[in-house]
Amino acid sequence: MLGTRVLRADRLWWPLGHDRVRPLALGGAHTDGNVQMLCRGCHRLKTGTEFGTTGSCRTS
Repeated sequence: MLGTRVLRADRLWWPLGHDRVRPLALGGAHTDGNVQMLCRGCHRLKTGTEFGTTGSCRTS
């Protein structure tokens, strides 16, 4: 779904991409169970929280 937009509940969501639930750099497994779909903004926010940088989610 990378690069697509999803219409849900009459709302256009930002393009989605895959994210590791637990990053590989922090010991996460390279498995299907460690992958989730997040919008780009939420991915930046999550990554910023995990690695100490800033980010924001514009879909909230």
